[in-house]
Amino acid sequence: MNINDLILEKYRHIHFVGVGGISMYSLAIYCKNLGMIVSGSDIDRNKYIDICENNGIKTYIKHKRKNIDGADIIVYTLAVDECNIEIIEGRKRGIKVVSRAELLECICKNYKCVIGVSGTHGKTTTSAMIYHILKQSGEKVSCHIGGEIDDMKLNPHDKYLVLECCEYNRSFLKFNCDIAVVLNIDNDHLDCYGNMYNLKNAFKIFIKKAKTKFIFDNPTTKCIKLKANHIYKAKMISLDTFEYDNKKYIIDNVFGSYNIDNATVAIAICSYLGVSYTKISKAIKSFKPVKRRCELLGKLKGVDVITDYAHHPTEIKCLYQNLQLKYNNIYLIFQPHTYSRTKLLIKEFAQLFKNMPNLIIFKEYPSRESKYKGYSAKQLSENVENSIYIKNYSQLKRILIENNFLPNSCIAFVGAGDINEIANKIINDLGERI
Repeated sequence: MNINDLILEKYRHIHFVGVGGISMYSLAIYCKNLGMIVSGSDIDRNKYIDICENNGIKTYIKHKRKNIDGADIIVYTLAVDECNIEIIEGRKRGIKVVSRAELLECICKNYKCVIGVSGTHGKTTTSAMIYHILKQSGEKVSCHIGGEIDDMKLNPHDKYLVLECCEYNRSFLKFNCDIAVVLNIDNDHLDCYGNMYNLKNAFKIFIKKAKTKFIFDNPTTKCIKLKANHIYKAKMISLDTFEYDNKKYIIDNVFGSYNIDNATVAIAICSYLGVSYTKISKAIKSFKPVKRRCELLGKLKGVDVITDYAHHPTEIKCLYQNLQLKYNNIYLIFQPHTYSRTKLLIKEFAQLFKNMPNLIIFKEYPSRESKYKGYSAKQLSENVENSIYIKNYSQLKRILIENNFLPNSCIAFVGAGDINEIANKIINDLGERI
């Protein structure tokens, strides 16, 4: 299916199941700008639903059969179960049903150069950095990533598309990238891969398809023995200064060794595309973090409140170590994301958390799963002696009110679910926003 086919009368009305997701809402607006009739549904209202409505997109709260009336094609996100009533009804009516990745695959064909960024960790920030550098350098560039940045856009008339390529359910294998990068490979999404061999093999297939290949050289990517441009770690000078390829760079608005790694990859890609050192250096210095990536929301009782998307033990470990460089005390509030991930990584979580003195484990965010598939947040807490399990907002609010935080501390709300909304509610109810 070609994206141009969607403009024909056969596909004039497109309906998005799960339109409130960050990827889905931007695709909905893209199709609206092509002149299509666009509608969408989701289980709850959020700011992305509001943005869709402000762009003339008809939205429905809750999934119902009648929501798809008039639709010629239905797009669904993998966050939605295939037993969803709208997907089932669409297939029953003979309506074309495609995944988000399949639609995005078609959209990619409109761009002269697709830059695909893959990896278990860091792909959102790295993609955002590449996009920022190219845009600041005057290039016509679009971006489609799984995080929120102020100026993310999809314009079919641009030359470049920077695409975050997620490995979940092998969806990144849908994309044929002109330039592809693998940042790292870690033991995530084994619920759909079964084992690390299958996961590593998927990354090999992804990058093998690309015309130009970049691999960030680290122990986790040694399994990819393809001829590629290897990117080596930069020399860290300070928390915000590093040296790469005999040139010095400063990142003012983000800190941490993992962000220096992300910046190094972005620099290597943009240098390959012909962007000068002067332009890259200026752009990387002005780069602002993606929302929910060590984002400072405000203060509570005089201490910083931070939110971060980290949901894998490796990500949480890196975040915690970098916070320790800035704060004497860290109060970590972690929300597990999916039952299956918690079960698969229970030993890694328990090992990581046993040395964290101020740990709250908040009720899990199940996403697309039912409980029988794995372990709950309560079960995780039972495996970590020093943790406190909290099952609702009222309990958390009471604990934070009663706690006397030590000087030079931070409260970190961590996870890929709705813990960010919890953090914002805490700031609104008890703290002060920055």
